[in-house]
Amino acid sequence: SLLHISKDSLRIILVKAYTALNEGGIMYISLKYADVYSEVIKEDEFGIREFLLYSIKDIDEIKGNFIKVKESVRMNNEQMWLEVCMRK
Repeated sequence: SLLHISKDSLRIILVKAYTALNEGGIMYISLKYADVYSEVIKEDEFGIREFLLYSIKDIDEIKGNFIKVKESVRMNNEQMWLEVCMRK
């Protein structure tokens, strides 16, 4: 899950995914959304968990050589989600 991954770590993951994909390959990510990059600590029946929330600008900064094909922000279960589809 990418929900608990910092911006620096996600940048590294995207570089590795880009390298692994064939030319024209597609990478889809879905992350919790916020207007600015932020950290949320949540305590529930699963324990204490850290979530990282991303903005469209954040993804633009870390997507590397990927070409953004589609992006959307949508509400699901009282949470805003950022969905991004990128092509190598």
